[in-house]
Amino acid sequence: MRLTTIAIVSTLGTSLLASAAFADGAHHPASGEAAKMAYLLAQSSPLLSASRKTAISQGFNGVPLAGKPRVHRLLVASVVCRVRNAGMEETPTKTHAATCEIDYGRRKTVTLKEAESWDLYEAMGAAGVQDDAGMGHIVRALRKLDCKIDDKVAQSTPATGDKVAGFDCRFQDY
Repeated sequence: MRLTTIAIVSTLGTSLLASAAFADGAHHPASGEAAKMAYLLAQSSPLLSASRKTAISQGFNGVPLAGKPRVHRLLVASVVCRVRNAGMEETPTKTHAATCEIDYGRRKTVTLKEAESWDLYEAMGAAGVQDDAGMGHIVRALRKLDCKIDDKVAQSTPATGDKVAGFDCRFQDY
């Protein structure tokens, strides 16, 4: 199983690298719907500085920027979330067992559990990641996530719920 790799770059000079990442298969574009997923993955990254996490958070939450606007790049090799199926008498809630494995590359992996993993699982679904049912669990997984996060667009465009302009992502099914 490949895990998620994240890298943030303050310029768009890595567009060739990002294009090459998608050369070996189909990808799914997702714009505003991917904002919460990109936000959650960025906030969990051990590779991002506190100032980068703050800028991305301010863009997602509509809070005025502390610094000057930048364009961030978020690259993730893979994310795998598993949620336990609810029984016949149960309604799925954030209290059901859930975990998400995220590999940020450079031997940096993060495991989210319970409510944090449910939030990411739901955000992945909103961004178009499909479910894959297994025995007793449901899996949502993606690979080769490539997000461009534009502070200026996020700050200047009104948001609708978790749909925030300026968060543009592409990814492949796992």
